Amino acid sequence: MKPISEKQIALWEKQREKGKWFYILRNTINCAVAAVFSSYLAAWFFGYRSFILLWFIPLYVLVGLLAGMAGWLSNEDKYENYLLEQKIGKRLEF
Repeated sequence: MKPISEKQIALWEKQREKGKWFYILRNTINCAVAAVFSSYLAAWFFGYRSFILLWFIPLYVLVGLLAGMAGWLSNEDKYENYLLEQKIGKRLEF
C-alpha cells in the first residue's frame, strides 16, 4: 500500500469529521450523476435511445454506494496505519 502524505492526512481528517455516511452519500451521488451524464452523452454521440438508460439508475446508485464504502475503508485503513506509525515512532524516540 502506498504511504499517505501529510497533505492527504489533513484532507482525510477534514472529510472524516463530517462522518462516514456523509462521505458515502456524497460519493454515491457523484458516481450516479457522472454515470447518468456519461450514458446520455454516449447515447447522444452514438445515436441510440437514451430513455432506456433510466432503468440503469438504481445500478449506478448501487455501484456508487459500493465505491463510497470501499473508498472510506481504504482511506480509514491508511489513516489508522499512519497513526500507528506515528505512535510507534514516538515510542522509539527516548
